[in-house]
Amino acid sequence: MAPLTIRLAGPERPLLSRTSRLRHSACLVYCAVYVLALGGCFRSSTNGSPADRSSSDRAAADESLTDQARSDPTALRGSDPNRSNSSATNAALKPSVSEDSRSASAQKAPAEDNLHPVVKIDTSLGSIRVQLDRQHAPQTVENFLRYVEDRFYDGTIFHRVIDNFMIQGGGLTPDGREKTTRAPISLEVHPALRHAEGTIAMARTSNPNSARAQFYITDTQTPHLDGGYAAFGRVVEGMSVVQAISEVKTDRNRPVEDVLIERIRVEAPAN
Repeated sequence: MAPLTIRLAGPERPLLSRTSRLRHSACLVYCAVYVLALGGCFRSSTNGSPADRSSSDRAAADESLTDQARSDPTALRGSDPNRSNSSATNAALKPSVSEDSRSASAQKAPAEDNLHPVVKIDTSLGSIRVQLDRQHAPQTVENFLRYVEDRFYDGTIFHRVIDNFMIQGGGLTPDGREKTTRAPISLEVHPALRHAEGTIAMARTSNPNSARAQFYITDTQTPHLDGGYAAFGRVVEGMSVVQAISEVKTDRNRPVEDVLIERIRVEAPAN
């Protein structure tokens, strides 16, 4: 009897054994795990590395500082990498700058004494203190102070004295010699400077712009001189001395006995 032969119709996929099925399942699980791992890597590359995130954070912080700087110009101070950028450090640095600025401003600001220097006129009959007015007669005051600084007036006399009017001096020595002066200055008048009692002003000739060094001090009000002679200060102490000089015995308006200007010095700041 011939053996029984079974023929398969066409190429058929062979049936999987139990072992094969287990291997197939393991492969599927492996593939699934692999796909999940790839997905995680893809998400990581999309979000950026930690270094990239730090850069983004720093960029956001810089943008925030820029916004703050628009409202507070001091927000970006202290950007030196060797110096702390904390607000506390910046706050500590700001006062020192302000103090320096205030100090510089204070040095530049003119002192009140500079506008109204005081000079002391020592005479043989006593001392007279005069406050000058640089604010309203700057050129005249500067001219007078230059002669004071040069000691020009020391040893001169009051050579012209008229009671109930004025005493004039500062240009002649006791022997009647007229001292050499600098060039004359132009007439400087101001409505705030009037010829009240005790006014100091510049003597001159008939030429309004001929004042040099000689000055006079009024012993009474002389309003007719306003606008024509350069007043530049007033007596603040020693008016009794002015009166005493104005009352000395004279010969043709010159004192019979010399009234000496021993010295004139600046007492309050002049610069």
